[in-house]
Amino acid sequence: KLNIQLQIGEQLGVTFKENTLIPRAHILRERLRGNKRTLLVLDDVWKSLDIEELGIPCEDGCKVLLTSLDKGVFKAMDVKEVRELKILDEGEAWILFSHKAGACVDDGVLNPIAKDVMRECKGLPLAF
Repeated sequence: KLNIQLQIGEQLGVTFKENTLIPRAHILRERLRGNKRTLLVLDDVWKSLDIEELGIPCEDGCKVLLTSLDKGVFKAMDVKEVRELKILDEGEAWILFSHKAGACVDDGVLNPIAKDVMRECKGLPLAF
């Protein structure tokens, strides 16, 4: 969990002085709270995660996309929407990804990154 927080913090430009879960979660929550332009991608999740415990404020606009080869992970996390995607052509994959991710993928800087993420995710079950 600490490694996940560290990786998220690095992407957000946050450096942690704290080395424990709860203080880091508070810092991440404050950084992400109310930011409706944030799409957080947790790729290749192997076991159930408590998103709130990590400091990800899902109820406050931050979007989270999870990928896993194990659909049981999503069930254990009580994920509201799970989609299993077959291989889509790039146009179809982009339409679905951008619809679910929202306006954050329209940003000129983030658009190429979002397209790279979309290409990596095709064929995997996705949770929104």
